[in-house]
Amino acid sequence: MVALTVSRKGLQQLIDGFGTGIGDLRLRVKHSGVIGGEGNGAVLVASVGYYTHYLRLTTIVNDVEEPGSIAISDINAVRAFLKSGKDTDVHLQQDGENKMLYLTCGRAKIHLPGTGKVESFSHVPMIERIIKEAEENHWTQWSDRPLSCSGTLQTSDTQEAIAIHSVLGENPLYTVEFWANQSEMKVKAGKKSKGRMFVTAPIENAKGPEHKCTSVYGANFPVNLKCLPAGELNMYMGDDTPIVFYHDATASYLIIFDCDYEEGWQ
Repeated sequence: MVALTVSRKGLQQLIDGFGTGIGDLRLRVKHSGVIGGEGNGAVLVASVGYYTHYLRLTTIVNDVEEPGSIAISDINAVRAFLKSGKDTDVHLQQDGENKMLYLTCGRAKIHLPGTGKVESFSHVPMIERIIKEAEENHWTQWSDRPLSCSGTLQTSDTQEAIAIHSVLGENPLYTVEFWANQSEMKVKAGKKSKGRMFVTAPIENAKGPEHKCTSVYGANFPVNLKCLPAGELNMYMGDDTPIVFYHDATASYLIIFDCDYEEGWQ
């Protein structure tokens, strides 16, 4: 039996952070040391993994009666329940991921059946094995590919890149260039025949080769950037590699996997 209590708004923000593109979600209770490398008690970690990206978000747990993992089979139902709630906290309880999930918020309750399998979590274990190796290598390598560039940036400096798709419409590819000698990242999208746009974001503590490093990402690139918590991000990438964003204050990760294209900027 897994049982815990969290802030209703905290859980709502965590779930909303994944957008509307997922139907289910696995929540895992992690103990002190997850957030910011300090002993802050227990936290709730939610992770999704796809061929396009990996996203991990967290929120503080107020009280843990029994640790473990919880499977939410219907994210939309839980999102609506939390939005309609009036109490400060919400209590979650589940006796196995294939069993009924019980949520209580004040005098309101919702019961959701378990499915035994969380589709959004299917690729997470494999991705997190690579993340662990990359962390041990101080983010100098992703699997067998070198991450030659690193630096920090503010989420506020990514807003123009997030807005590209609303200016130009849907773009299948986004090209990212890392210029260490100019301390900046450039994001490009579009086609000459239909319109092109590029955005520059300043990078602090930029490290990398003298030449630019380039990688191409899919149409979900700006949507995924929008998921990150506000604040400072550690960033890692290389030529034709995933791009990694890490939010140290909340131990959140966004990793966007590169596409098998030579160039997205046309």
